[in-house]
Amino acid sequence: MKKHLLALLIAAGAVSTASTQAQVANANPGDVILAFDDASIQKEYLVDLGAGSTLANFQSINVGTDLATVFGSSWQTDQNLQFGLFGINTTKTDVWASTASGNNAFPIKSTGALATTSAHYNAIIGNFNGDIANGQGLTAGVQVNIGTGSDKGYSTFLGNNPTATAGSAFAVYNQSLMTGINGTLDVYQTGNGAGSSVALFSSAAGSALQVDATGQVIPEPSTYALMGLGTLLLVIVYRRKTA
Repeated sequence: MKKHLLALLIAAGAVSTASTQAQVANANPGDVILAFDDASIQKEYLVDLGAGSTLANFQSINVGTDLATVFGSSWQTDQNLQFGLFGINTTKTDVWASTASGNNAFPIKSTGALATTSAHYNAIIGNFNGDIANGQGLTAGVQVNIGTGSDKGYSTFLGNNPTATAGSAFAVYNQSLMTGINGTLDVYQTGNGAGSSVALFSSAAGSALQVDATGQVIPEPSTYALMGLGTLLLVIVYRRKTA
């Protein structure tokens, strides 16, 4: 019985640490970009999470190694480090974006407003691909050195998240597209017509996006942690049956 119990516990541990790993490749219009930025050192780190149409299926990705490379080994306690995400499809009918958990969903905007947003978003997509070509690709994403070379203005996530007195994020949406890494993100999908935003991940549903101390970006509570708990319950049942 002990051997079976040990095997089950090992399996539970393996499941709980699993993650999906992004491949650093050129981003396409319609992809959602996960961004980490630190304005105090003028650096960003961007990860392409793939097409917005599949964002609801996101499970996890570990970016700890890259975060340490870009922001230093103490990134977990960096009070200036923020993260958020944004994406818009080519027809400008759907937007995917985040707010600090508990904030209102980002507002639905008109086609004209989305056209402005799309231009800023496309500048980031183009710069993302340019930085890959320039050798800034890391394990899962791209390092952006804000203010140098082509990494300026609207070509950066920071350039689209100005202070409240300077305007709104992505020229349309508010600054709560990002929050500190010790907080969590509610993620919404919305269109430019009538209707309401749909929460893909939210604190109210217990699935807001968070970054743990290892750099794992996961919905809370972690899908893998719940799977591990399920395995543990099976172990308990097994022990009772064999006692």
